[in-house]
Amino acid sequence: MIDAGERLPVRLVKENGDTISLDATSVDIVVERMQSNFGIPLFDARKISTDFNQAIVMFEIQGILADDEGQEETAQAVAKIDFDQPQALVSNSKPIGGGGTKGSPVMSSFSTGKPVAGGFTVGGTGNFGGLGGTGGLGGGHTGGGLGGSPSPISPRDLGNRILEHWHNKHISLPVSYWAEKDAKLDNPVTTNLQMWLKADAITASSGSAISSWPDSSGNGRSPIQSNGANKPFLGFYGANGQPHVVFFGNDVLEYAWDSSNSPFLNPEQMTVFIVASAKSGTNVPIIDSRNGNNGYGVRINNSSDRAQFIHHNTTLDSDAYSIPSLIPKIISATFADTADAGTVADQLSLFVNGDLQGEGSSLTYTPLDQSNQGSFRIGYDGTSYAHANIYEILVYNSALNEEDRELVEGYLSRKYNIGLPENHTYSAGYSRDNKMIKFVFSKDRVGSRKEPYGFSNSTARPTGLKIANGGINGSTYTLDEWSPDYGDDSVPNNAESWFEVTESTAPIQVKFLYPFGNSNKVRGGNSNPVIGTITAVNNADEVILTLNQSSDPPQVGDKLSLVGDETIEKSTPWKPVIVVPIKNADTLKKLALSDKAVGPDFTKKHEDNATERAGNTITRTDEYIAFLLKNVMTSVFINFGRNYVNDSLGNKISDVFDVTIGTGEQGHQTYLTITQKYASSLGKLENVILTDIPEAKFGFSIEGFTGGKSGKKVKSGGDKAQDLIGILSNSNNFGTNRETASFIEDIHNFGAGAIQAVFYSGNSESRGDYIEGLQIPYSTFSTRGKSNFDTDIAQRNHFLTTADTVSDKYASANSVHASRPFSSIDEGHLRNGIKGMVSDFNVHRDAEMKAYEFSLKFVAADIIL
Repeated sequence: MIDAGERLPVRLVKENGDTISLDATSVDIVVERMQSNFGIPLFDARKISTDFNQAIVMFEIQGILADDEGQEETAQAVAKIDFDQPQALVSNSKPIGGGGTKGSPVMSSFSTGKPVAGGFTVGGTGNFGGLGGTGGLGGGHTGGGLGGSPSPISPRDLGNRILEHWHNKHISLPVSYWAEKDAKLDNPVTTNLQMWLKADAITASSGSAISSWPDSSGNGRSPIQSNGANKPFLGFYGANGQPHVVFFGNDVLEYAWDSSNSPFLNPEQMTVFIVASAKSGTNVPIIDSRNGNNGYGVRINNSSDRAQFIHHNTTLDSDAYSIPSLIPKIISATFADTADAGTVADQLSLFVNGDLQGEGSSLTYTPLDQSNQGSFRIGYDGTSYAHANIYEILVYNSALNEEDRELVEGYLSRKYNIGLPENHTYSAGYSRDNKMIKFVFSKDRVGSRKEPYGFSNSTARPTGLKIANGGINGSTYTLDEWSPDYGDDSVPNNAESWFEVTESTAPIQVKFLYPFGNSNKVRGGNSNPVIGTITAVNNADEVILTLNQSSDPPQVGDKLSLVGDETIEKSTPWKPVIVVPIKNADTLKKLALSDKAVGPDFTKKHEDNATERAGNTITRTDEYIAFLLKNVMTSVFINFGRNYVNDSLGNKISDVFDVTIGTGEQGHQTYLTITQKYASSLGKLENVILTDIPEAKFGFSIEGFTGGKSGKKVKSGGDKAQDLIGILSNSNNFGTNRETASFIEDIHNFGAGAIQAVFYSGNSESRGDYIEGLQIPYSTFSTRGKSNFDTDIAQRNHFLTTADTVSDKYASANSVHASRPFSSIDEGHLRNGIKGMVSDFNVHRDAEMKAYEFSLKFVAADIIL
């Protein structure tokens, strides 16, 4: 059950429900015959001399009682990384020879021995020598055998390869808030969310009348119904087993007009999402927020199985038969301003299950205001009532861009098991399970003045620049600022601050967004956008652009948005990817020895030819990489789009980490101490630090995040030993002593059935302190989601079945999460552990040992007498 060197956290359960954790190194399960003298953990361990002569299951456990890790209070978890490394990096290639005291791996290519005439392999000059061929001689600083040539024999063996070996490598760090709080499936887009109604937030039993639907947006806009005759009811086991609100007859929920709140539900631009199914009726109103020609509504037309968005007493229809009756669908609609960059929307897009089903432009829409008030109603539009099941409603007071709209559709698709079209970003599935921020190193880029340490590798990163009036002259584009709120706001917002064309070897590419209010419509469309490659920066305001297509060319006023690096995984709000540009982290000298040609290159300044690059006093490559990573991890300018990295709903990378640089083991400024700003309750932060940079080759060390309470009382190994000895020695298990003789006589008189009897359960006197159960947890997906602490996998406890039916004896019958308390009798065979008693226990500790060793035997039984 346990791999060599691994410790299994088994638990002994006391009568009062408390557990004692043991680190087991060996667990054996054996079947033995019980002959006689069945031990009773009562009355000074006296035994019954009845010969049961029956088979018993015995658990023989060996292990140690070690000091617990962690602490009992929430704390900020801390990790440490030392980037110190030799001044020559290791290649990923396999050694030609091996040999020496450390035959593999070898240092970068100049460290590898090369074949020469006569069948010899001459040792390299790096840290590790090559192994000679026939009669060959090993070389290198730790070379094997007699040693070989002290220097390379070919110029091609010279030159450092540091950037090549760092390129596209990553370090992924967990976020404590996500690991602890965000394990459950949740809505990924909360910016501008004004109302969020979901049936699983209603605390009521199935069939209960609903007088209020709680608003999960935090804005307190909960529709209500006080009239008992008009209340919908809560239904269970709908789409994907989810609850839903059932509207039938004259049911309606209403959020009445309020001058301070209702304008947010009747905005000038909007996005709504609805998950619902219509049962019967022609026009089935789902939501309605209208007063005459003003406002909007969404309904389902059952005669043609269409979704309809109503505005100004006109409708935009989805395709026919896109909403079959009784089948839940995701209805999404965005109403944006595209005509005049003003306030009132005129471009409407209607989606069913993420597929564009209707589109209209130059439409008339008037939002509700103080002069044309109207309530927000569910299930009624003033004329018709709904016969429908409604699962979830989300209302935003902005027109979400395509990326955010698809995020919400992906969340709803997974939650309700509703398929999305093949061209949808989340057609293959949507997941919020990632708890990491990924930092990727790129040798193709240098930091810009606006983003000196790194950037989010998103599909479109705003610059705050636009094409100026009269700014298009062939391939020359003049730019000016439309917003200063991107990148380092202490730096001028111009072309020289954003685009590092001269130094970067990867193309600098931009998309063009239409100049419409808050809309993010992309020139050329999202599926085939117009991409411009910036080939030169002429001055602060002027760039040379090469376009990838001539159709729908950029226009005056278009906003420029940087395109992420195509060679690196794209960043998404649920999986942030941050690029750390290290092109100038090392100086390549092709004819240099291995201990030369190392250190940052600051000979080239920024595009303005005046501003020095950040960190320009650093002389070591490892110190410079540590410097870049520290600063990108604490940047206040990188917003990776995913909210909730702390209780204050922060969404910047600076809201996640505190980082300091200290002196590493070799005396260099390479030692990062990384502290999670959010204090977690996890003993060890879920998800270890992940990296594909081989520590053994690159020389640096990593200590993962620890800190925060362990979920139990933290004790030393000695405390545990004393507790166990005290508990097992406690033979007086009753608050009030009974007459021993009469009690034993009662047992004998009871006869053969005594073994199944429970003499003390539920009795006020049964408050003894003794062991009555054993829990052996193991990982499984079968109980995933039954605990808020589940992240990647869940656990359940091994148990001994005592059920009568065969099906209840299968492992699949064990659906009890390991976090549930041990049950003595209430759940029968699902008591979440093995009932029985400790029959033997030994513990010892040698003076030089740091832990106590123990062995115990545990007898499984239906009950304890």
